[in-house]
Amino acid sequence: MKFRPAAAKLTLNAWRTPCGPGRSLVVFLDRWVVLLAAAHTVVVVIHSAAHVTLGILPSTPIDIAIIGGVIFAGPIVAAVLVMSRLALRIGRSLFFVSMLGSLIYGALSHFALPGPDNVALLTPEGMGLVFIATTAVLAIIEGIGVILGALLLRTRPGTPATGA
Repeated sequence: MKFRPAAAKLTLNAWRTPCGPGRSLVVFLDRWVVLLAAAHTVVVVIHSAAHVTLGILPSTPIDIAIIGGVIFAGPIVAAVLVMSRLALRIGRSLFFVSMLGSLIYGALSHFALPGPDNVALLTPEGMGLVFIATTAVLAIIEGIGVILGALLLRTRPGTPATGA
């Protein structure tokens, strides 16, 4: 029997402590990736409808690539990879990068930089209110996603978390 000091250092194995019958914390967090990606996609679609209704469209090909690739497709592909358990590390990394990229792009275009999609310039009525509300909800989802992605990246590469 090994002696373990009371103040033992927290290790990555602590991430896989049981969290219910046959489940681990990593599996629980992976499921949150899927949930957040789904919620993000729904809110992005609603936010995009507000953009179109208000006539606020992407102005450059770079904007279109970021919105389509990082903000829309990135979380969906990440969730599929995490759900399939075939490419966990890639899925978790993609989730983190897409949430971080979405958060930075949204913060810049909706809050920091002047432009037609800056929420300070919109009136909070009709689709303007939808636009402002979905901007705030996206910032919250993406912030949580960045934290969740960072936590999952701290697990060992390829940790296939036990449980169903």
